[in-house]
Amino acid sequence: MRTLTASLLALPLALFMACGGNEPAPTTPQGGTGPTPSAAPSTATTAAPSAAPTTAATTPPAGTPLPPFDSLTTKDQKAERMKTVVLPRMGKAFGDHDATKYGNGAFTCKTCHGPSYQDPRKFLPHLKMSGDGFAKLQAAKPDMVKWMHEVVEPTMAEALGEKPYDMKTNTGFGCKGCHTIE
Repeated sequence: MRTLTASLLALPLALFMACGGNEPAPTTPQGGTGPTPSAAPSTATTAAPSAAPTTAATTPPAGTPLPPFDSLTTKDQKAERMKTVVLPRMGKAFGDHDATKYGNGAFTCKTCHGPSYQDPRKFLPHLKMSGDGFAKLQAAKPDMVKWMHEVVEPTMAEALGEKPYDMKTNTGFGCKGCHTIE
């Protein structure tokens, strides 16, 4: 009976050790943003923390030049970019902006594409920019306009492998990348 009891007690310890139990658990610095960097150099590339689960192997770090989204030729390539780059980066941007509404994985494909996964231009609010439309929008929602211009636009442009909108040249990724402009 003693041998059976000792064997049963040793089994969890053996499994723990076999599964990497001798490695120290990662620690989280104050602020809870992820593991603390170790003193030893690492060859693994890690991505910025995000609202969506991803792996370092599939998510290039922010700042990594990506081919333009329009140059991707297959639906699978585009879906992969959306899943591994756009969703994590935009999920983080929206979660950082409003954790109550978009945090903890609440930012999903449906946030922009709607329940039937349509073009965001059909689902997201249409923006009236002609005449005094932009001035009215800016007066009604100044914080939203500022956040969209300073955070959403450049983050989405980078995730799509494009340059952010430049008002001087009227080129790059801007509001009409996601919204219908009237």
